[in-house]
This record gives sequence, C-alpha cells and structure tokens, in this order.
Amino acid sequence: MINVNNTLTGNDSFTMVDDIVLRMYTLLDGFTVETAGLYAYLKSWRQNDPDHKFYNCVWLAREEIYAQTSIGRKPFDRHLKALKDCGLVTIERGRLREVNKQLIRRKQSDDRG
Repeated sequence: MINVNNTLTGNDSFTMVDDIVLRMYTLLDGFTVETAGLYAYLKSWRQNDPDHKFYNCVWLAREEIYAQTSIGRKPFDRHLKALKDCGLVTIERGRLREVNKQLIRRKQSDDRG
C-alpha cells in the first residue's frame, strides 16, 4: 500500500511555493497560474536529500509527467520554457536512454523546502 503521508523523494511531505511565484511571476508574459502549478508539481517530485547526487533534481520521464498532470507535450514545453526563462528551473539533458532532469532553483527565502 502507498503511504500518502510521505513523498517518494524524501521524508517531508510538504511542498512550499513562494507567494511571489503565484502573485508576481504570473504578471510576466508567458507565465500563468498553470505554469506556477507545474512548478509546484515539479518541486513536489524533487530529490530533497542534500547528500543525494540528484539533490533538487526531478528525473521523472516526461511521459510520466504528462500522464500525472494531464498536460500535453506542447503546453508542458511552454510552461517549462517560462520556468527556465524566469530562472526557477534549469534543464540538464540526459544522455541516450537517460531521462532529462529538471533542476529546481532554490531562492534564499526557500530554505524550508
């Protein structure tokens, strides 16, 4: 049985998104509430163990993200580009047969998760 009180990426089960992402970033061209939602979703899947080699990375396959979020490829790419352009996410391309990793940027005020 799945323990819904624990994330699969660490011991905490709480994802925090700064108010500025919801209130100010959404004023930028191309950045919508859906973009902020994708950011929160990616943060919920990031590796949050500082000793782990993929700390702050999300390594889910895009197909898995599409299935879980019901976001298609083009909208996903558009939202991911907006997150990248704002500096909230960087993308590391995986080698052949490896999935891409989305690295969640942490702000100084974002030390709690």
